[in-house]
Amino acid sequence: MDTAPGYPIEKRAIYYCCRLVSAQYGTVFSHSEYGKIRKVYSIWFCPDAARKRENTIKKIALTESSMYGELESRKEDTDLIQAIIVNLGSPEAPVDNQILRLMNVLLSARIDVEEKQKVMQEEFHIAMTMELGRICMRHVKPMEN
Repeated sequence: MDTAPGYPIEKRAIYYCCRLVSAQYGTVFSHSEYGKIRKVYSIWFCPDAARKRENTIKKIALTESSMYGELESRKEDTDLIQAIIVNLGSPEAPVDNQILRLMNVLLSARIDVEEKQKVMQEEFHIAMTMELGRICMRHVKPMEN
């Protein structure tokens, strides 16, 4: 089943990165001080990804290429946005990537706190704290359109 929100999530991630850049005007820079713009990051966790996208991580970044001639520029002047889209899978299914395994368990609304605690301690050697317990007890909410 495809649980896409009806539009490409990549475009929404890019849109939010652009808003984060433009929101710097008046706080990080003003007038024509564009050299002060800071790089922005946006990380998206998609808990109900379509089967074909489960357990994948996608990076979207702004890159530069020369169309003609050799031009020198500093990467920090053009590399200003980066979005990461993490498509989670079933917490019960095996996955080779340990970060995905941890996120699949930790952010699952189907696994109870005790099971999350057991996996975190036994597989990842992470001790459960009160704050971590509160995070694990929250249910992942679907993204609003």
